[in-house]
Amino acid sequence: RFRAEIEASIRRVLVADRGARAVRATMRVGLAQDKDIASASGAELQAMTSAIGPLAQQLTQVLSRQARRPRRPSIRGTLRRSMATGGVPFRIVTEPARPPKPEIVVLCDVSGSVAAFSRFTLELLVALDSRLSRLRIFAFTDGVAEITGLVGEARAAGLRLPLARVQQETVRLDGGSDYGHVLRTFAAGHARQLTQRTALLVVGDARTNY
Repeated sequence: RFRAEIEASIRRVLVADRGARAVRATMRVGLAQDKDIASASGAELQAMTSAIGPLAQQLTQVLSRQARRPRRPSIRGTLRRSMATGGVPFRIVTEPARPPKPEIVVLCDVSGSVAAFSRFTLELLVALDSRLSRLRIFAFTDGVAEITGLVGEARAAGLRLPLARVQQETVRLDGGSDYGHVLRTFAAGHARQLTQRTALLVVGDARTNY
């Protein structure tokens, strides 16, 4: 186990230094990003789940760095400061940077073909929830249902998202993906609630079944 931990640590350092492609070629080892979520084993899925927390933390740090970008000038503050120099704005006053907090709406296919990937994506977004101004989650197969509350309950209880229950709530006929019906239903019921600040993320394989 100690040897395996050392090898994993070395691989992480090499990937950071040389890049994943070079490490993959020289060491002839499989990296986490090479795994296909849809065909991953139970142990590999568990490893991916445990990696969501650190990954979300890294993404949060990226958002924090974006918040420290050059700030906008404050006209009111600059004019007030220039009173001491006869109205000449020698020093430009800037406004405090506002941390970016996007509003995200997720429309997520939870049919069998993409269920594992959808779970990973949802768990990652939920882990990032503190950095979002708003997160609404809709699941679909051939029907669509909002599961924002269900996801929140699972997170509060420290449990994984009950995907089987979610799939049951989205079945309209046979549970096969029906993008046409789902997109029309979603647009009719929720399109007016989307604003310029909203990012709509559609998760799925873009394939209607049967």
